[in-house]
Amino acid sequence: MGPTAKPGNLLCRVRQIEMALPGTEESSRLGGSRHFYRLGKIFSGCGDEGGVWSLGVKVSLELQSVLVDHDGIHIAKYVGRDG
Repeated sequence: MGPTAKPGNLLCRVRQIEMALPGTEESSRLGGSRHFYRLGKIFSGCGDEGGVWSLGVKVSLELQSVLVDHDGIHIAKYVGRDG
């Protein structure tokens, strides 16, 4: 989704998908961006980064190494020890 996309549409769609998963909780406690948690751990987030809306998802290090080869996909500034 590019910088001209409507942020409300992205967040609504992400929320619809994420909240359909059992045990999911939504919070904005990390700087105002929306994050989705399961069992107390973040598994995705959605927000504005420098005027561009983005979606971050938790994936394995193996999948991460494949995904970053695609345009528009990059490793987030802040990641845990497991990627």
